[in-house]
Amino acid sequence: MAVTEVGAKGVRQMVILATIAALTPAFAQSLRFTCDEQGVFPPTRAAEQLERRFGKENVTAGDVDLGEGEKERGTILFPASKNDQVSITWKEKDHQRRPASVRLLIEGTAQSRWRGPLGVSTQVRLKDLEAFNRRPFRIFGFGWDYSGSVASWADGLLDQLANSPCRFIVRMNPEEGADIALQNTVMGDREYSSGHPSMQRLNPKAYEFLLVYP
Repeated sequence: MAVTEVGAKGVRQMVILATIAALTPAFAQSLRFTCDEQGVFPPTRAAEQLERRFGKENVTAGDVDLGEGEKERGTILFPASKNDQVSITWKEKDHQRRPASVRLLIEGTAQSRWRGPLGVSTQVRLKDLEAFNRRPFRIFGFGWDYSGSVASWADGLLDQLANSPCRFIVRMNPEEGADIALQNTVMGDREYSSGHPSMQRLNPKAYEFLLVYP
């Protein structure tokens, strides 16, 4: 009798778990921060499509920061989620169609559901990106609006996006409290190799993912 009761309880638990899995929204899984057809942001994407996929409550209009003090009206995806919120500007602004840029700001150490090309996570660091890219890449210096932005993947594996509809850019900053003398050797509006000794020692962490459409 006890065995039968345990078996029945186990079956009920399996049914409950299966029901929860069936009711879990699609966006509870990892999301592709890419512009290919398997990603969330192909070049034909429109705001209304995002509403159908993720729900109207997760897609709102809002001002998008373009850098250097400029803003533009766009779309905010997952506005209530600090880790997953994405800002989108559009080429067809009136109809909110065809992305011009897609921006994911990364704060703290919490993991986001978004994954970039090749599965790059939001907790990625410079040395991790070199491993994904299978070679050093070019990166802008620190201490300005485009601080630590990847300038070029230098024909590495991540350059497979060269023939795609957009460019994938990662922006990185050194950890708070990192050696100031090291930072001063890789500052400003100029390019450095990710293999620069100071870049290697600082090993900056991603603070933003960006897709830019030509």
